[in-house]
Amino acid sequence: MKTRYILGIATLVAVMVSCEKEQRTTPLLQPMTFRVNAEQSVDPSASKAALDENRNVTFSAGERISVFDGVANNPFTADASGRAVDFSGSAASAEVYNILSPYDDNATISGNVITATVPKVQTAVLGGADPRALLAVARTSSTGEIHLKNVVGLLKVTVPNNNQVKEIQVATGAGRNVAIAGTIDITTPASAADVPMYTLNAAAEKVTCVSLVPASGEYLAAGTYYIGVLNKKYEGGLTVAYLTNEGSEDLLRAKTGTADALVERSKVLNLGSLVAGAGQYVKYQGNAIFPAGTDVLSIWKKMADPGVSSWTVDDNIITRIEIKTNTIDGGAGTNSHTGTSPHPIHAVLREGVLTLYTRAGKLQLAGGAGARNMFRGMKALKSVDFSNILIGNTPTLARMFHDCISLEEIDLTSLDVTNVKTMGWMFYNCTSLKRVNLTGWNTAKVDNSAGDPEWGFRAMFNSCPNLQELRLGPGFTQPDGVVNTNMFTDAARQTSINAAGDDTKKCQLYCSQAYYDYLYSAAGQSATAFNPARFVLHVEE
Repeated sequence: MKTRYILGIATLVAVMVSCEKEQRTTPLLQPMTFRVNAEQSVDPSASKAALDENRNVTFSAGERISVFDGVANNPFTADASGRAVDFSGSAASAEVYNILSPYDDNATISGNVITATVPKVQTAVLGGADPRALLAVARTSSTGEIHLKNVVGLLKVTVPNNNQVKEIQVATGAGRNVAIAGTIDITTPASAADVPMYTLNAAAEKVTCVSLVPASGEYLAAGTYYIGVLNKKYEGGLTVAYLTNEGSEDLLRAKTGTADALVERSKVLNLGSLVAGAGQYVKYQGNAIFPAGTDVLSIWKKMADPGVSSWTVDDNIITRIEIKTNTIDGGAGTNSHTGTSPHPIHAVLREGVLTLYTRAGKLQLAGGAGARNMFRGMKALKSVDFSNILIGNTPTLARMFHDCISLEEIDLTSLDVTNVKTMGWMFYNCTSLKRVNLTGWNTAKVDNSAGDPEWGFRAMFNSCPNLQELRLGPGFTQPDGVVNTNMFTDAARQTSINAAGDDTKKCQLYCSQAYYDYLYSAAGQSATAFNPARFVLHVEE
C-alpha cells in the first residue's frame, strides 16, 4: 500500500509538471498601447477614411488596427480622434510587431509578409474613401511613435450636382483583364527609409474591376470620392464608367484614356468629373446582340476554349453560364466577341463557370435561328442564369438543350416566347433534368413551320426520365394541328415505379385545365406519348 501511495504522488507531480510545460507554450497576452501616426504626403491620400478640411488623414475614436505579435492577429482600438492617436489592446510580448490598418479579421501573416485585401466593391464615403480599401502597414520593435505607410494609391472622382449616379466602376487593360485590386501579400517596411512592397496572392481571385457603391440609398451624393487601387503603371490608361438614370433607361457611360496611367503609392490620381466634357464620353444603350444561327453555341464553347473547332463538339468543361450586365469587368483570361452590336461581350471561365460581361443592359439573341442548338451537347452544363438574356425575335428554340445530360433544373420564366414557332427536341435526352419552369410562356404562335424538321413541340421532353416538377403555366397551349409527336416519350419514367396512389413521388405538372384535359384525352396520349400514371395535375388559370 505504501509503495502504491508513493507511485501515485510521483505520477501526480509528473502530470502537474507536464501541464505547467503545456501552459507555458501559450503566449501570455499583455495590455499595451501603440502610438500610431498616419502617413502624410504632399498630395494626401489616406490610411483611413476620414479627411479633414485640409485633406489630411485623421483617425476616429473606436477605429481598429491589426497587431501581429508573431502568433495572433490582435485588434487594437483608437482611444481618441486625430492625426496621431493611441491604440490600446492586448498582445503577446514579441521582438517585432507587424501592424495593418485597418483591422482585418481575415488578414494573415507569414514572417513579415501580411496577406490582406483591397476590396472589389468599395463603399462610397463623401470626401473620403472606404477604410477597408486604404491599407497601411508598419513594422516595429517598440510601441511608441509608429508611422504607418500606405500600400495603395487613390483615384479621385467627382460626382456633379443633378446626376443620379448608382455606381462608379474603374478597370484597365484592353480585355479588362489586368489586376487593379484584390488579395495581396505585403512585405512590411524594415526601416523608416523603406516602403511596403506587394505581390498578387497567387491563390486568390484576380480583381480586374473596382466598383464604388452608395453606403445607403440608391444614388451617390454630389461631391468627391476616393477609390483605393493597387499602385502600379496601368498601360493603356484606365476606363472609368458609371451607371446612372437618364429618363427611364439605365445607361453605362465610359470614359476611356489612351495614355498610360501611373497610380503612385500614397498619392492621388485625379480622374476628374464624371461629366466633364461631353465629348469624352460614349453612351452604351440598348442590348448586346449575339449573331444568328448556330454561332451562338460556338460562342459559348470558344469563349471557354478557343481551340474548339466546331459547335458540334461535345463540351465537358462548362458547368454554368451566367451573364453580368452594366459592367466593364472582363475578368482574367478574357476572350471577347462583338457580335452584331457595338457592345463588346467579354467572357471568362473560372472553375467551370463561364461568365459573360457586357456594358449593355441585356444580352440579346438575334433573329433567324438564334436559339437553335444554343446549348446542345454541353454535357457538363448544370445551370444557366437567364435573368439577363433576351431571345429577341428568334423564331425557334429547337434542340436548345439537346443532350445536356447534366442539366438538373432550368428557369426560363424571364423569356418572352411570343414569336417562337418551333420548340422541337428542346430538352431531348436531358437525362438528369428534374425541374423545368416555363411559367409565363405564351405558345399560341407555335406552328408547323414549312421545311423545319423540328417543328411544333415534337419530342420536346422526350427522354427526360427524372422529371419531378414541370411548370408550363396557363399560357402553354396546344394550337390546332401543331405537331407534338413523342413530346413526352419516356418522360418522368422514374416516377412510374412508385406505389399506387403515392402522388408525392410523381412528377408535379402545373398547367391550365384545358391543356391538362388535352393531354389526358385519347388523342393527346396517342400523339404525345403522355403517361397519366406518372403525373399529378396542379391547375393554373
